[in-house]
Amino acid sequence: MRRVHFSKYPPQWRPNMRAFSFLVLISFLEGSGILVWQLASFSEPASRVFLHHSLESWGLITCSLVFLALVLFTQWVVVNNSEWVQKTIDRVDQGGYQGTLIIITTTGLLIAIGANIWLYFNEALKPYYPKLLPVVLLFTATVVQVWGYILVILRKEVGEMITDRLPLPEEKPISPTSKVISLSLIGIYVLYLFIQGLIYLSIREVAIFPDSNSYFYGAGLELSNPEFWSERRPWGILLLYKILGNSRIAIDLAQTLVSTAAWALLAWAFSRQIYNQWVKLISTFIILAFSLIPAIQLWNHAAMSDSFSISMMIFLLALLLLLLQQWKWPIFFSVIFCFLMLMSIRESSIYISLLAAMLFLLFGLVRRRYRFFVILAIVISLIFVINHRLSSAYALPRWGYPLAEVITKRIQPNNEYLEYFEAHGMPVNSELLSLRGEWANRNNYAVVNSPGLKHFMNWLFDKGPEVYVNFLLAHPRYTITSPVNDIAALIAGYATSSSLTQYPPVIPFLAVEFLYPSAWVNVYLWITLVAVAAFILTHLRTKRHSFWVLVFFFLLAIPHLYLVWHGDAHSVQRHAVVANIQFRIGAWLLFILYIDTHLSGKAV
Repeated sequence: MRRVHFSKYPPQWRPNMRAFSFLVLISFLEGSGILVWQLASFSEPASRVFLHHSLESWGLITCSLVFLALVLFTQWVVVNNSEWVQKTIDRVDQGGYQGTLIIITTTGLLIAIGANIWLYFNEALKPYYPKLLPVVLLFTATVVQVWGYILVILRKEVGEMITDRLPLPEEKPISPTSKVISLSLIGIYVLYLFIQGLIYLSIREVAIFPDSNSYFYGAGLELSNPEFWSERRPWGILLLYKILGNSRIAIDLAQTLVSTAAWALLAWAFSRQIYNQWVKLISTFIILAFSLIPAIQLWNHAAMSDSFSISMMIFLLALLLLLLQQWKWPIFFSVIFCFLMLMSIRESSIYISLLAAMLFLLFGLVRRRYRFFVILAIVISLIFVINHRLSSAYALPRWGYPLAEVITKRIQPNNEYLEYFEAHGMPVNSELLSLRGEWANRNNYAVVNSPGLKHFMNWLFDKGPEVYVNFLLAHPRYTITSPVNDIAALIAGYATSSSLTQYPPVIPFLAVEFLYPSAWVNVYLWITLVAVAAFILTHLRTKRHSFWVLVFFFLLAIPHLYLVWHGDAHSVQRHAVVANIQFRIGAWLLFILYIDTHLSGKAV
């Protein structure tokens, strides 16, 4: 049968034509299955026009029949019109249209994926979504199969096109390590693992905070339940807790192991670019010691999203440093995975990652050798869109309650601000005014549950975010200075040891103040900003890309802190923990890099 079908084709073409024929068979079986699905799904009695189906159903059934006819016609052409097929393939091959074909099929793939997402979230089409689903799935499956077939057939052309348009970065020299320093580093890592193990054994299970139960509840939902993906807590942390069985012991162990691995990887990745041997040793010691301070360790043993958020952020920084030292595809895909997890664990990370994507895009456009970062920027943007839509899909969007607290706690006490919101449609009545300066959970969460505030909540969900953003833009003085006026609460604090009575402090208080200043935070803040600014200005022409990664990592902590403060009026200290870690470790790494530059005589 194969000889009869493909004997007219050149021998080197026959395997590809057999593969194409198999693809056609798979598409026909899929189309037949979809058709049976449609015929078995009867329409509502009131809308039926013929044989238990409505007019819309018959239209979709007709689409499936047309698809099956096209599939059969395609197979007929391949079998009986080999000369026309060969001429078409030769025309594509000789005309150099392989790249165009790849771009067209890839665009079709993106359209198919986008159509699935758009149809799922489109409110107007939700009533029709169950009927459209079979056709959409058939279209998506066909596009994916054709795209995969084209990539396999044109794999050489794909490789050449990627290499030409997206050249891989040049490998950077890695600073060698002497034998004495290597042995010392091994000793530091062993001691670090031993200390982390002692901390875990003295605690063993995560502490429960007021918000912890909401994580356990969300993780207990089934994956098939839409609320799992759009509940009040981001789906990433719920998925991790579900994998860990909602066990306090398993969560504590996992958070400890992930944190230990992240900080150890950062210490190793950073030390590889340090030239001075003693600075290499000191940098490793400081980074690992920093990870043992209470601001990090307390959250490793708490049932909250902070530990995994900090660890994913540190993993990202370490992987980016490694990627700039030596390009490896597993590292690149690990960066994408870490961004996916970071943006799916904590709300504020979504927006900070989007800012990082803008920097990656700029970096990739300016430096030809780093165009792959354009791909990374696009992937981050797609993750942002999906997570942002999920965060608004729940009956009470995740941002709803924090925004209500911002209004009751910060907007209402100021008459000028209140008038601005009222002028932009916010319903104001005596019950809302009674919450002036109060937390939104007052009177049994009246802001959500009270019938008298129903119009306020409708406005909040419909227009609240837009009005709030416009308010921040229209009041730059408030936007810029209000977090600075509350700087002590924003960057000085973290959860106290009383939140976790079993936590054994392993670093003396003075050492903690040295690594993570909080008592003299105002002096530390301005000294750090001035020092980093001077360091940047004196090294603007550097070609060391890891330097710029550290600079941008540090600078992104500033909008991160602003986002935390303006995003919620409640628990600012806890919400700012990740940004504070980012700010301080970024400053430490830049300071160490500066010392190494002067001691080694090597340019940054």
